[in-house]
Amino acid sequence: MSNVLFETARLKVVPLTAPMIDAALNHRIVARQVFGAVLPPEWPLPDLAEHLPGLRKRLMEVPNSSQWGGVIVTKEGPTVVGDMGFHAGLEGEMKRHEVGYSVLEAFRNRGYASEALRGLLSWGATRLNATEVIGRCAKDNVASQRVLEKAGMTFFAKEATQEHGEVLVYKFEYTTHQDLRTS
Repeated sequence: MSNVLFETARLKVVPLTAPMIDAALNHRIVARQVFGAVLPPEWPLPDLAEHLPGLRKRLMEVPNSSQWGGVIVTKEGPTVVGDMGFHAGLEGEMKRHEVGYSVLEAFRNRGYASEALRGLLSWGATRLNATEVIGRCAKDNVASQRVLEKAGMTFFAKEATQEHGEVLVYKFEYTTHQDLRTS
């Protein structure tokens, strides 16, 4: 398996590489070997799947481009259970970021998303020197709201979007969570 961005008690978050994306999209039979983990047929979910070709292209053009997230892999198994990462800085700022994540349905309600998000927030403090992270979720997605809250994010605002209608915005400010900077 590739290098690991960070680990938690039960999980690793591994950055995607071009060979991993190729295997996921075109060579599912060899994907287990390339990922170093079981790759369930449901992964990637549609939101990520549409972005993988662009990510692969960027990785091919700039092999050492920074990876701000990757696949969530259980240590036991190991199995890919989802994906998580930061989007580019908000409004052109490099200290404010937005987080995105998904966990395959078969692996939900096990605390994986919250555990990985806490790890990502800690990683963001030390590696990106981030000061603020936001997370958005549909107002009817109670499970995602709980993930954001369990990871230490607090409700901040409601926002209307063209793609998803009204969404809830959660915020995490590192200045009020100094304990993460030392984790």
